[in-house]
Amino acid sequence: NKQTELPLILGWDQPRRYLVLAQDPAELRPSGGFIGTYGIVVFDKGRLAERSFKDSYTLDADTTYAYIEPPRALQGHLLGPESWGLSDSTWSPHFPTAAQDALRIYTNESGDARIDGVIAHQSGTGGETAAPVANRSMGGTAAEPPLADSEKT
Repeated sequence: NKQTELPLILGWDQPRRYLVLAQDPAELRPSGGFIGTYGIVVFDKGRLAERSFKDSYTLDADTTYAYIEPPRALQGHLLGPESWGLSDSTWSPHFPTAAQDALRIYTNESGDARIDGVIAHQSGTGGETAAPVANRSMGGTAAEPPLADSEKT
């Protein structure tokens, strides 16, 4: 029920931390685009309480974290023997799967496991931004992104 989910997402019961993936469609990936920037936002009682954004390479460049084998197609196409990093984590066209992969990789690279969900923002879409959420606290479900005006029938 969307009326009961929105207050949970916005942290009415307790603060909620989200991993935000800024996807660049100019460097296409199956879930939207290359993640050049990531961020953490915190909602508390309906207000944006904290926000911090960084270049994804600040995580990907550090090779001291555990190796994660990328999907075979990604390994053969872009990464070679390198570990699967946050910048290419949205390799699945199914956003809930891509969000789980991004969260697993982010946690591996950063050590931060205190994330309640994942939000994707696609830059350069002329104002039509999709922001689906895969939320751990709600059983890993995901809201479908809104249709662009050109996709509505």
